[in-house]
Amino acid sequence: MRKFPLISLLIVLALGSCKVRSLEFVEVKNFKVQKLGLTSSQVALDISCYNPNKFGMKLTGLTSDVYIDSQFIGQAKFDSTLQIPRQDTFLLPVKMDMKMGPAVSGLFKVFAGYADSVNVLLRFEGKAKLKKSIFDINYPILYEGVETIKL
Repeated sequence: MRKFPLISLLIVLALGSCKVRSLEFVEVKNFKVQKLGLTSSQVALDISCYNPNKFGMKLTGLTSDVYIDSQFIGQAKFDSTLQIPRQDTFLLPVKMDMKMGPAVSGLFKVFAGYADSVNVLLRFEGKAKLKKSIFDINYPILYEGVETIKL
């Protein structure tokens, strides 16, 4: 009976000393329009991220509001399971329902052939569900930076 509280205390201390560091955004790749509409469209893209932690984990879900040039354009979702390697870069395939409007007009210059790429202020705000062994973590996502989106 006395061993159980001691083991529990050791587990809590060990987990408390393991700080999960944020995944680092690297770039957006493979931007593709899957469905084009007047009021909304669906796009798929790969987000390249780096895991600075000394351990791997599983990403079991993600939802994030996406802003281009400070205007809300839609919500990105990932509802599968992805193994994230430790201290390595990985690709996160994301589908996004986009609201059409002025913020998206610059992107369509790329598709129309007016430009090879476009620079946009990209912001993600949301939550990711991470899993390490038996522990589930709801991790906040917050990224903002100027990105070049190429066709």
